[in-house]
This record gives sequence, structure tokens and C-alpha cells, in this order.
Amino acid sequence: DLSTFVFLADIDALADHGTVLSARAGDILERLKARFGPLPEHTPQADFSYQVVLEMDPEPFQAGITVEEVYQQELRKHIVKAIAPQGESWSWGARGWKSEDEFVKRLVETLPSGSGIIVRYQEQSEAQRVWQRLADCGLQAYVEAGVNPAAAATLQVPHQWLGDLPKGARVNFTEEAKDVLDDGEMHSIGVIRGQVLELGGAEPALLYRVCIVKTGDRKS
Repeated sequence: DLSTFVFLADIDALADHGTVLSARAGDILERLKARFGPLPEHTPQADFSYQVVLEMDPEPFQAGITVEEVYQQELRKHIVKAIAPQGESWSWGARGWKSEDEFVKRLVETLPSGSGIIVRYQEQSEAQRVWQRLADCGLQAYVEAGVNPAAAATLQVPHQWLGDLPKGARVNFTEEAKDVLDDGEMHSIGVIRGQVLELGGAEPALLYRVCIVKTGDRKS
């Protein structure tokens, strides 16, 4: 288990000084309390794990009507009104999507089976409001607990460099990067500057930090 190995390596490095460090930390904490007062009460972290799922009869799609047609002609006006009502400022990113294109792409993949996620990574109260506005438009939907992104993904710097790509390697970008890079950057050369492990899935995922060097500018 790679994540366990990394965790144990960190613990092992501090084992000889654990008692001393704990005592010092406790002493510093008491001094801070004496000078600045007691610590504020802990505020529970908001749960952004809720999503709203739209339900539709799959028969029209089985008959040859495309999701894109249904979305542009019927669904879009109602969905936009539900997720970004007049007087409120909401973006696709705040509703769990990088862009409308990503949202539609997911609908195309799932709606022919009868359902599709409209918003995700929301607090329960906000998901309920989106659901209610969809219902007011005559659309069938429901709220469910999905995955909390804060709890699902944990990033950790590896104890040693991993993978076949060395630090400083020059790389090109694939089409998957077009959602975060503009057209000019897509054809630039990237330089690997670091890496992290994303834990929480079935297997650890190795991610690279890549810098794009331009004239007078640097973007990570």
C-alpha cells in the first residue's frame, strides 16, 4: 500500500523526537492562550457532498433523438434558471463543472440511461433549492448524497520521486488539458517542477506540477 508506506516514513522520521515535540507544542499553546485568550470553538466543516439528479424517460433517445437536441431546445432554459436564478451570481464552476461543455458532455453520456447529474458538490440546503426550481419547471429530479471532494481527495508529497518522468522533463499537452489551458498554451512546452500523490481512490494517482514558460511570464 503506497499511501501507508509514505505515512509510515513520515512517522518514522519523527519517532525519536515525538515526546519532546509534543511537550513543546503543549507549552507554546498554553502561552498563546494566556496572551490571546482561549481558542475559538471549532466550526464543523461544511458538507459539500450533495448533488441533484435529473430523471427523464430514455425512450426518445432510444428512438434516435439526441441529448444535444433535447438540451438546446427544451432543457437548457430550465436548467440555467434552476442553477443560476435571476439576482444570484452562480458559475458552472460553483455548480461542480469546469464549463457548460463538460456538463453537456456528461449528460450525453448518462441521460440516455434515464438520469443525469445537474449540480454536484453542493451543500444540502442549496441542492434542495436547485431541486425545487427544477420541480417548479415541471422536471423530475431528486437530491442525493454524492462524494464530498474535500474528503475524497487527499494530496501528499511523495517521500521520494516516483514514476518514469524525471523532474525537469519537457512535456507536451494532450487534448484532456484543453479545459484548463487556452489554445496558445495547448501547443506550448511544459516543464515538470513537482509531483503529488492523490489518495482516496481505489489506487493512488500520481499527479505532476507542470510550468509553462513564456516570454516574461510563467504559468503553473
